[in-house]
Amino acid sequence: MDNYIDIYTLNDFHGALFPNRDEPGIARLGCYLLEKRREDPDRTVILSSGDMFQGTAVSNLSRGEVVVAAMNLIGFDAMTIGNHEFDWGVPALRRFCDGDEGNGEASFPFLAANIRLKASGELVPWARPYMVIAKENARVGVIGVIGEDLINDILGSLISDYEFTDMLAAIAEYSKVLREKEGCGIVIVAAHADTMAMNERIAAAGADAIVNGHTHNYYAGEFVFDGAVIPYIQSGNNGKYLGHIRLYLDAEGRNIINVDCENIPAALACRKESEEINAILSGYRDLIEVSGKKISTAGADIDRSCAAVWTADVLRKHANAALGMINSGGIREAAFPIMKDEAVDYGRIFRMMPFENKVVTVEMRGKELLALIARPAGGKLVFSSNFDAVNGVLDGKKIAAAARYRVATVDFVLESPAYQIGGERAAVYEEVLLRDLLLDAIKASALQNDGIWQITKDKG
Repeated sequence: MDNYIDIYTLNDFHGALFPNRDEPGIARLGCYLLEKRREDPDRTVILSSGDMFQGTAVSNLSRGEVVVAAMNLIGFDAMTIGNHEFDWGVPALRRFCDGDEGNGEASFPFLAANIRLKASGELVPWARPYMVIAKENARVGVIGVIGEDLINDILGSLISDYEFTDMLAAIAEYSKVLREKEGCGIVIVAAHADTMAMNERIAAAGADAIVNGHTHNYYAGEFVFDGAVIPYIQSGNNGKYLGHIRLYLDAEGRNIINVDCENIPAALACRKESEEINAILSGYRDLIEVSGKKISTAGADIDRSCAAVWTADVLRKHANAALGMINSGGIREAAFPIMKDEAVDYGRIFRMMPFENKVVTVEMRGKELLALIARPAGGKLVFSSNFDAVNGVLDGKKIAAAARYRVATVDFVLESPAYQIGGERAAVYEEVLLRDLLLDAIKASALQNDGIWQITKDKG
C-alpha cells in the first residue's frame, strides 16, 4: 500500500530540552523528526497534544520561547493547548501568535476547539479550532480539544475569563466543517486529555484517529467503529516516546484502509543530534548556566513523597502556621529519584517545582480541615509531617472541630474548585514563589551541614 500518511506525535514534553536518563532531549528528538520529514515531506504530519513548555529551568525562564524555536525548526504542523500552557498567563502564550516576529512567533497554530471566553461564548482569538494540512495525497484536518475538567488543574485567577466546553460537541461540529466545507478526507483529534473511556464516542463524532495527552501514560492501539479501524495513542511525557500512526489510504486519499500505531522509545531511536537545534539552544547559554549551578549535595536518597512532605514542612515553618499543605501534583516526578551524595543544581529544583505558585496563608476551623480531608480531592493533598491526616491528629492532639488553625499552602490549592477552601475566605497572599522558598531552605541546610541538603521531619 503506497498511499499513506505518517503522523508523528509528541505530548507533555514539559520543556525537557536536554538529555536526562531516558529523556533524549530536543536535539535528538528533533533530528529524528527532521529526518522523517525530509525523507517524505508530502506524507509526514507532526503534531503536539499540549503541555510542551513548562517544566525545566531553561524553558521556564525563557517562558517557552526556546521550545517554540525548536518546534518551528522541526516543522510542527499544529499544537493543542494543554492546561500547563496557562501557567504563565495567557499573555505569555498569546505572544507566540501576535504577529510580532521579535518575541518568538510560532510558525504553527495553537488549537483549541473548546476553549471559549466566558463573557461572549466566542472561541479564544489566540487559537484555532482546527487546522487543515494539505498533502499531495490527502487533505488532513486536525481538531484540538482539552478535557473539560482540566480547568480545575489551572490556577483559578489565570483561567477566570475562560471556560472549557464539551469536547464531543466541538469534535462533532468541526469534523463536519472539515469534511463538508474544507474537503478533508481524514480527521484527526488531538486531545489534551486521556480519552480512553470515550474513544468510541469520539469516533462517532467524526474522528479517524485519536491522539491523547495530559496523563503521561503511554499506550497505542486500535478499535473498530462502524466498520472502520480507529487508531489511538498517548506517548508518555518529557520526550521519552514519540507517537507514530501510519494511515494507509485509498487512491483518492479519502478513506483509511489500514493503520499502524506504535510508541517509539525515543532514547533508542533518536541517536543523533541536530546541529541546527543545538545552535538554537546555544543562544540560551546564560539560562543553561543558571540551570547547571550547584546548590548542594543530597544527604540521603530523596523520593517524590519525601520531598512533598518536606515542602509542606517548609511552608509551615515559613508562615509560622499550624500546618502546611501542598497538592501532590505540585511536586513533579521528573526530578526524582535524587540519590545520596548526588549534586543538586538549580535545574533539578525547577524540575521538582516548575510552577509559579505563590505562598498563601488562611485560617480554617477544625471541622473544615476534617471535611477537606474527607473529600476525594483531599487525598491529593500532602501535609506537613506534624499532621496525621488519616487520624486527624495535629502535634499529637486530635483536631478540635471548633478550633481555628493557621494553614500555609499555595494559591493553586486555595483557588482550585476541587479543594473547596477558597470562596470568600480571607487569605494572606505573599509575593513569594514556593520554588524560591524551597531554594532558600536547601541553601540554609547546605550552610548548616557543610554543603549537604538534609531533610528532617518537622514535629512542631
